[in-house]
Amino acid sequence: MKKILIILLILAVAGSVFYFLFGRKTSEPASPEATPPSPVSTESAEETILIQNFSFIPSQIKVKVGTIVTWKNEDNAPHSIVSDPAGEEFESAVFASGEKYFFKFQKVGSYNYHCGIHPSMKGEIIAEQ
Repeated sequence: MKKILIILLILAVAGSVFYFLFGRKTSEPASPEATPPSPVSTESAEETILIQNFSFIPSQIKVKVGTIVTWKNEDNAPHSIVSDPAGEEFESAVFASGEKYFFKFQKVGSYNYHCGIHPSMKGEIIAEQ
């Protein structure tokens, strides 16, 4: 009986981990700032960072204030975007292959970020006037 309870507990924990990593709907932007631009907007620039082979490509970009940066996951694994330190400026939900995350940079500054699931993945965005 103890073995059955232990097996059920292990299966429940494994199922919870699988749901957290792969089962949550993540295609919606994480914050109002993460909303993609409207088609009629002509004032905001756009930049795209690809996520491929557990890397951000390019890993560093310079943008003008008001630019909307899009991270597009082209890996087979889920990823998330977290600004340093601790998501103070922006933080996405976990998003799967083919999904995107958007953030509009509204202040001058240097923004370091990493993948919340794979912390060795790092990047930087420099927002200038």
